Amino acid sequence: MAIHLMWHKMKISFKKKGLSEVVAILLLILLVVISTVIIYFFVRSLIDKGIESSEKCSQKNLDKIQFNYDNTCYYEDGAGNLLFFSIDVKDINVNKLKFFIEGGGNSKTYFIENGKRTCDSSGSCGDVIINFERCWDGSEWNFLNNPNFYLILKKNEGHTYVVEGINLPQNTKPNSMKISPVIENEECGESDFYEDIPNCLDGEFPIHASTPNDIGC
Repeated sequence: MAIHLMWHKMKISFKKKGLSEVVAILLLILLVVISTVIIYFFVRSLIDKGIESSEKCSQKNLDKIQFNYDNTCYYEDGAGNLLFFSIDVKDINVNKLKFFIEGGGNSKTYFIENGKRTCDSSGSCGDVIINFERCWDGSEWNFLNNPNFYLILKKNEGHTYVVEGINLPQNTKPNSMKISPVIENEECGESDFYEDIPNCLDGEFPIHASTPNDIGC
C-alpha cells in the first residue's frame, strides 16, 4: 500500500515536472516570436526611412534645382562689386537652400528660404541676399522696400538674387559656389556646383547698361 502510494506521488510529480517544462518551452517560443516581430518592425522602419530619404534626395530631384548660368555673373567697378546668381526650381517643393560661396581662401554659407531674410550658418539673419527682380527702384537701390529682402523660392519658378561685395568672402569675386536643398525637411547633398563665374557684360542681363545705376529689374 505504501509503495503504491509512493509510486502514485512520483507519477504526479513527473507529470507536474513535464507540464512545467512544456509551459517553459511555450513561453520561450512566445518570447522569441515577440522579439522577432519587434526587431522586424524596427528594421522595417529604418529601411522605410532610408528609402524615403533617398527618394527625397534622389538625383532626379536634385537635378530640378540648378543654377541658371545665363543669369549668373560678377560685376565690379570703381564704386563697388556685386554677385548676381540665378536659381531655377522645377516641379518640386524646396524648404530652403544652402548657398555656399568660396573665394580668396575663405567661404561663407547662407540659407535661402521663401518669405524670409537671409540667414547664415550661425543662425544670424539679415539683409545679405536680395531679390534682384525687385531690388532696383528707378536709378538707385531701393533698400527701403522690405519685400526685396524677403527672398522668393518657389516651385516651378526661377529667381535671380544679388549679393553685395561686403557679404562675399574676402569682398572679392568668388572662385566657386554651390547649392544644397532641404526637401520636405530632409537635408540633401549638393544639387549644383559652379566655378569660373564670368564677369557681367554691359548691355546683357543682369547689366542692361554701362553703369550699375542703370540696372533695371
